Amino acid sequence: MLLVLVSVLLAALLPYLMGLAINIIGGQGTYADLLGILVAMVVASVVMWLTGWWRNRIMAALAEEGLNRLRKNLFDHIQTLSLNFFDRQPIGELMSSVTNDMEVIGNFFSRGLSQAITATTTIVIVLGFMLFLSVPLTITALIFLPFMLGVAAVMGRIAGPGFAKLQEQLSETNGFMEETLGGAKTLIAYRQQTQAGDTMEDLSIIARDLGAKSSLTGLVTGPLVNIAQTAQLAFIALVGSILAIQGSLGIGIVVAFLNYSEM
Repeated sequence: MLLVLVSVLLAALLPYLMGLAINIIGGQGTYADLLGILVAMVVASVVMWLTGWWRNRIMAALAEEGLNRLRKNLFDHIQTLSLNFFDRQPIGELMSSVTNDMEVIGNFFSRGLSQAITATTTIVIVLGFMLFLSVPLTITALIFLPFMLGVAAVMGRIAGPGFAKLQEQLSETNGFMEETLGGAKTLIAYRQQTQAGDTMEDLSIIARDLGAKSSLTGLVTGPLVNIAQTAQLAFIALVGSILAIQGSLGIGIVVAFLNYSEM
């Protein structure tokens, strides 16, 4: 969390320094001031990269250690279950849960959780910088935020159940494959290869269709948010230009705000 805080603070500092540099180029400072800001930007960028790399390395190590413990605990727990459980639970589906579901959990902890923590911290810190620089431009930037959050929330509620069904179907498909390969000699002896292949094809088609629908919902989210973000940038540029012409803001602050709105 400390590394996240440092890296996000430095990331939020860069647009502010860039804005100061632009104001100096516009005649509001000296070459020495400009050189100092450029050095500060280079140092901030290097430290930001190092802290980001260190943070990701720690998060990946934590995720792998957690998965290692979870995998061991799950396997130990399976050994304690009754014969009745194994009569009701196909071994193939159980194997799929131990492998596929574990991989999904690992991806969440190694990437998803890290991104969520970084994103939340970024929103809070960037909003603080924006309020410090200009309250009117901050209000302008926030006008489009509810729409973006609404799109993400709606698409998440649509896509979430779809991906859950996909996981269930993949579990059933992989379970059937596991049991079919495990009983290959019996299938050959009774000449059931064609029937097994047809069943596998049916299961795969269902998984394919579920995956396509779930992925399509996710692919729609990005363009919708990008449309709102582009409109937001244009609106900020318009309002910022008016304030800059009136002398209320420097042009560097407007440029910094455009960067902050993207963040």
